[in-house]
Amino acid sequence: MIISKKTKFVIYKFCGMIFNCITQIPFLLRYSGCNIDQLPLYKKIPIKTPTYDKSGQAVHPDILVQNESPFYVLAFTPYPATNDYYENPSVLVSDDGLHFHEERKNLNPLAPAPETDHNDDPDIALFGGVYYLVYLETRRPEKQNIHLLTSTDRILWQDSIIHTQNFENHGNIQFPVSPAQVYFGTPDSDGNTGYLYYVMNVEKSDPPRHYIQYVTGQAPGCFDFESPGTPVFDNLPVIPWHVDIITDSERTPFLYYMLISAVRHGQDRKHYSLYIARSSDLKHWTFCGREVLSGCYRSSGFIKDGILTVCYSENKPRIFKSWRIGVYKIKISDFFGD
Repeated sequence: MIISKKTKFVIYKFCGMIFNCITQIPFLLRYSGCNIDQLPLYKKIPIKTPTYDKSGQAVHPDILVQNESPFYVLAFTPYPATNDYYENPSVLVSDDGLHFHEERKNLNPLAPAPETDHNDDPDIALFGGVYYLVYLETRRPEKQNIHLLTSTDRILWQDSIIHTQNFENHGNIQFPVSPAQVYFGTPDSDGNTGYLYYVMNVEKSDPPRHYIQYVTGQAPGCFDFESPGTPVFDNLPVIPWHVDIITDSERTPFLYYMLISAVRHGQDRKHYSLYIARSSDLKHWTFCGREVLSGCYRSSGFIKDGILTVCYSENKPRIFKSWRIGVYKIKISDFFGD
């Protein structure tokens, strides 16, 4: 019997929903009444992330911590059974960092799926009382748009396109993935107040090519895409696929950490591992060869009291093509010793 793609999707989506529910329940019961700061170290714990498609299957988290309720804001996309049609930017909030919910019913998705291809890779930042959410509208074989959504209340969002990458050479398409914003109050020596990091994906190269770049700007959301920069690593022995930038504001001067989801291309699937690098100027980076997590996709996080809390996404179990988001805590001194 031949099973149609639509039927396979329904089966995978249903099985993934059941798996996520069953595996989440023990953790949610065990840590009921706790917040994310009270979780143990070195333990992967799935969190509750309801999605507009009702699957609960989610990917590409970007977690934002703020000083007033809701204390945690999560940008992400649903990804039921690895179906990118549903991969549209969404935002949830939480006061404990474990149980997330929509701030207003039917708020998500913040943007619909495009007519061709898909949306992906949201990243959220808060600067000057304004939320900046960047996401990608990938419309192969024509172009890719980088969208910027802005809001002061997380409910009403204004949309603009800040960059368009035209695919003139269809045989060798190149485009950014996994944008990561970082802003700071005092301009640097070049007058910049923000960086946008990303991984440039060369889609049809053999072997596959992915390399990290950044653009800078003198106002939030305004980046000079005509003059991209290349970060300098002391060593980068992995193939980067997705990145995120974390600011350690507990240090003076600030330190910055890059979470690098690295890819190793196998014969039948991709294998992902998470690594970390550190910088004091966002241009020069020290890479740590110790793996943060194995088998996880794009991740984000925050640092508090010397503890790195990673908000990761993973494909588990692979047989159902099911995705989920979780948290994992580890000492930052495990990687850099200080």
